[in-house]
Amino acid sequence: MILFSHNIKRIMKEKSNYISMIVVPVVFMILILLQYSGGNGYVLKVGIVDYDQTELTRMLQYNLSEKSNLILLTEENLYQDMIDRKIDYGVVIPEGFTQDLIRMNSPQLEGYRITESNITLPTIYYIENFMNSVNNIALAAQGNEGLFYEGLEVYQRGLLSVENTTIYSENAKSEGITVAGLGFIVMGMMYFSTFSANMILLDRENKTFYRILSSPVKIKRYMAENLLSFLFLSQVQILLLFSIMHFIFKMNLGPSIFNLYIVLLSYSLVCVAFGIALTALAKDSRQASSIASFLVTPMVMLGGGFWSREIMPQSLQNIGNFVPITWVLKAAEKVLYGDQLLAVGRELFILFLFAMTFFLLGTWKKTDISH
Repeated sequence: MILFSHNIKRIMKEKSNYISMIVVPVVFMILILLQYSGGNGYVLKVGIVDYDQTELTRMLQYNLSEKSNLILLTEENLYQDMIDRKIDYGVVIPEGFTQDLIRMNSPQLEGYRITESNITLPTIYYIENFMNSVNNIALAAQGNEGLFYEGLEVYQRGLLSVENTTIYSENAKSEGITVAGLGFIVMGMMYFSTFSANMILLDRENKTFYRILSSPVKIKRYMAENLLSFLFLSQVQILLLFSIMHFIFKMNLGPSIFNLYIVLLSYSLVCVAFGIALTALAKDSRQASSIASFLVTPMVMLGGGFWSREIMPQSLQNIGNFVPITWVLKAAEKVLYGDQLLAVGRELFILFLFAMTFFLLGTWKKTDISH
């Protein structure tokens, strides 16, 4: 493992690497904390337009009013109040919503937000969980309206018996801060991965790469030890940033830090593979840095690292589905708000596909290089 330890020493010798690994994400976290610092005790303002006016929609309104400042509006006023920042989140319930639900026609609520922060996420998750529950009740009722409302009454009694629900705990705001902070962590991890490309390309430029291959060390071992060293340092980066978030900034890392770590571990594989892919795209270390700057920032923007994806046009959201940042943040949000790893299996699988794609892109030329 000589190459492994040598690579770690090379990376840690450069002070600029510490800046990318730790300092930049921490600076952005401080800015996030300053943004939220004026909102202690803030109550989320939710505007709702109810065209259906049924027992189900009134139940939803009641439950939301228990957790937020609920305001009944017309649709025209809803949009204007969002523009004027008088409300944080808007919900429109279309006419016939309840009947379509009972008939299992899969109706959709319309949710709107224009704020760039993530403080509305608890509301979004609550509405999603509520709708999942009433959809299951409708499925069990099989179109019988009486049975549907009987099931709804049982469900509501269950909600009232568990008044202290965790999704709207006092930590809801801190969870929103953590989600925002994670966006900058994944950005820092992606930028740090470019060092792997630079080191391999520098070895090639100064002929160290070819001297290594002329020794008993084979190219597979060279690549394996490079990958392991970069992966090891990525885990150090994650654990350091987690420690700073938890012990210094007192950020809420969710009910399972282990699950959140597994999500970022999966993403670190993508980052390492992305760095290897740069070695196939770039001719030298300068070109690798230019390509990384050209690619990483747009990926972070499209993936929701700087702001919520919901504020972007649908076309950009669709494009954002083709960058790994989107999927790591989706998975991180879910586990942060209490979902288990099985619930983010789709996101983790997509991250694995990104890692494999980047890795294959970065290694398909290595046979030619070794000749």
